[in-house]
Amino acid sequence: MVICQGCGQSFALPAGYSRNKIQCPGCGVICAVPADAARGEAAPSARARKAPADEDIVARMLEDDPAPQPLFDDEPAPLPARKASAGPKAKSKPVDDRVHCRRCGRLVVRQRECPSCDEVEETPSDELRAERTKSSAPLSLSLEDAEPLDMVEEEESPYLLADKDIPLCRKCRKPMEIGAVLCTACGFDTKKRKKAKRTYEPIARSWETNLTMKQRLMWLGIAQGVHWSLAIVGMLGGISAWPFFVAWPLLTGMLVFILGTYECVQIVRDERGRAEVISTWRFAFYLLAPKTTEVIGFEGVTMGQSNEAGVVEWMICGSLLCVAVIPALVWWYNVIYKPDFHVALAVNHGHAEVYVYRGKSEEQMHEIGRVLVDAGGVRMLS
Repeated sequence: MVICQGCGQSFALPAGYSRNKIQCPGCGVICAVPADAARGEAAPSARARKAPADEDIVARMLEDDPAPQPLFDDEPAPLPARKASAGPKAKSKPVDDRVHCRRCGRLVVRQRECPSCDEVEETPSDELRAERTKSSAPLSLSLEDAEPLDMVEEEESPYLLADKDIPLCRKCRKPMEIGAVLCTACGFDTKKRKKAKRTYEPIARSWETNLTMKQRLMWLGIAQGVHWSLAIVGMLGGISAWPFFVAWPLLTGMLVFILGTYECVQIVRDERGRAEVISTWRFAFYLLAPKTTEVIGFEGVTMGQSNEAGVVEWMICGSLLCVAVIPALVWWYNVIYKPDFHVALAVNHGHAEVYVYRGKSEEQMHEIGRVLVDAGGVRMLS
């Protein structure tokens, strides 16, 4: 007799079994055969099977219908007659690859854990100890009493992630809050399965450099009133009015050029977030074609001041000085003496690429720069 090391049942060795190990018919565990185990009658050896006895040779010679022998050595032997089948061939039953659990005796899938007794427990209960004790008895379960294969429970995977409950965005794979519908990283909507369109508040701001149109026309009107007032006073004092009539076209044209030539800056942003800078010049109060620049693609916004008067500014100051002193002084103070402020879109670490504003007002410079940063989504570099 051999006692199984897995299930504990004992079984007898078959007749003529001569190997040192044998498989348990109950649980399939390979067991060692003891040296003193009772064995059945020894089976005839291979040499004995190959060497027939004399009685067998005589019996074959005396058969009524001996098998025909080939006439020549190279002639193939005839095939034996096929026996008539006794009946329809029975269908083979499906092979059941399940085995009995070595503890509780339940049929489980091979190489799988038993869902009843393989649970992880630090201290087994009394019921589990009693059940395991009973399972050491020989198994006598049949396949008819076992559960079907599709009803066998499988243990869930023991490898659990600590953050398995944290949802991830399907678009950017970044973690989202539990119960959130919209990803805060990329704007993907998990319900609509598409990226949500972000809408921006439209912006439309405009500035006129240094002075507004109303202020410029007011100064032009004041200059015209002063000129004709002096002409009337001169005529009343007995001075000829012809010099005033001759100087009026020149004075008017110069004032229209000085007061009417300036830049208008407009910053707009639509609902899609596209920001543009529209620069429009007026030459002698005549509106020229606008120039549009998109803010996207620039590194940031830079601001600053400078005090550099060019040759053109000094030539205008000299021409005004030849005509009248007061206009020349006004030009020198406002154009040459006062510093220039600017706002520009920059690239390559702060290099000014497109000038948005150039004027004499520091307040306008800060206001335009702040609006440009908010509308275009760029950063302030200086």
